[in-house]
Parts: sequence; structure tokens; C-alpha cells
Amino acid sequence: MRVLLIGEQALYLGGLRSLLQSNGIEVAGTARYEAEALEKARFLQPEVVLMNISGIGRGGMEVIRRLKAEISEVKIIILADSDENLLEAVKCGACGYLLTSIEGDGLLQKLLALERGEAPLSPGLTARILEGFVQAAEKEEAQAEPGREQAAACVLQRNG
Repeated sequence: MRVLLIGEQALYLGGLRSLLQSNGIEVAGTARYEAEALEKARFLQPEVVLMNISGIGRGGMEVIRRLKAEISEVKIIILADSDENLLEAVKCGACGYLLTSIEGDGLLQKLLALERGEAPLSPGLTARILEGFVQAAEKEEAQAEPGREQAAACVLQRNG
């Protein structure tokens, strides 16, 4: 597995590189900024991108979109301090989302699971993703039938 590490903090990237390499995972390179990340991904053609979006902000989502558009087979795993960007990251093309509170052994296990075709997600995030998609579907359904809620309210008033 060839991995590209993306994040703003050099110390964090160095620690992550050491952890992965000491466990037999090839780190193709590191990138610290959005433009550098895209350039290195094009050149290095990694199989996996581990991207820390903490502190990157909205630009991180654009990097995910562009990476998937240019290297469709790349698997992007997000590392973040919270699940705030979870749904948007998945919609942009991320195949995994891990909280930075994960232990090193846990991260290694998630990467092994990725090789088996599993989606690397921190515990509890699967339910959050499903909830987000259900809410989106309900919103879409409500927009498709705008008079439905009003009709239901009228029926309740007549029967109530």
C-alpha cells in the first residue's frame, strides 16, 4: 500500500510517517498545503491518501473532490478532530473518516481493513452517516411533494 500523507503540521506528519513505515506501510510522500497535495498526488499516484483536515477548513473538501476527479481509484481517508465534516467528506469522495483521537494500533487496523475492502470509520460514525442520508432523503421527498405536510395537517384538524 502506497500512502500519501496530507496535513498542515510537520511534526504530526512526521509522527504518522514513522508509525506507518515502522509497520511496513510505504509512505510515498507528505504534503502540507492544498496545491502541494494535488501536485504530489498527481506525481506519486498513491493508492491511499491519509488527509488531516483539522485546521485546513473548507479547502480540504475541494482537495478531496479534485483528487477523486483526477485519480478516481485513490482511496481517501480523512483524519479529523471531530465529525463536523463527516457527511460532506463522504459526499466529496472520502471512503473513510477517522477521528484523530484514534490510537496508532487502531489506525493500522483500519488500514488493514481498507485492504480487505472495508470502510475505515471511527466507532459511531456509521450511524451518523446513515442518519445524514436518511435526513437528506426525507428532505428531498418533502421538496418533491410540497403540499403533503399541509394536507396531513388538514386531515389532523378535521379528525381531531
